[in-house]
Amino acid sequence: MKTIKCFCMAIFVVSFLCVSFAYSGEPYASLHKFTEKDFNRAYGNMGLSTKDAEMAGMWPPVKAEDVPDKEAIVASAYPGAVIVAINKPFIRDDQGKLMGLSTIELLSSDPYETIVSYYKGKLPGWNEKSFQFSHYFAQSGEVENGARNMNVPHVGVKSLEGIHGTEKYTGMEPHAKTIIEVFFQGR
Repeated sequence: MKTIKCFCMAIFVVSFLCVSFAYSGEPYASLHKFTEKDFNRAYGNMGLSTKDAEMAGMWPPVKAEDVPDKEAIVASAYPGAVIVAINKPFIRDDQGKLMGLSTIELLSSDPYETIVSYYKGKLPGWNEKSFQFSHYFAQSGEVENGARNMNVPHVGVKSLEGIHGTEKYTGMEPHAKTIIEVFFQGR
């Protein structure tokens, strides 16, 4: 009887430790609450149901388990901004290794200038450069327009006023004014 109690206690302790270590910490930012309207905008012309898209792994576009921990990313998320996309690198080098950085896209209803000012305060010492309707911060090196081919952590802040195709974003968040792209070393 004592052996059974010890065995049960050991299983409980091991289970508790596994669950504790599996917990991934505090997420980087909140997810946008994807709706049926978002689904129809994305897949409406394909004849898919949400159930079919979920089974195929196409819906929702970002899942909670895809969101990295706060501590895993050098640049903090802008307060109140919501995640609408996470993109992983897809280009491979000659050895087949993925090149580049992962990207988190966040939307905010705050004005572009307010968010640029926030990151200027949060990322002292980072290189920065303004372009038309966008501002980039890079942890090191030269800041490039578009910043897609930079291989160091960086942040892009873009005014939705100057971007074509903003319906994708304003359809999800009608009051969105700014998109924030955070480039980080993915897991």
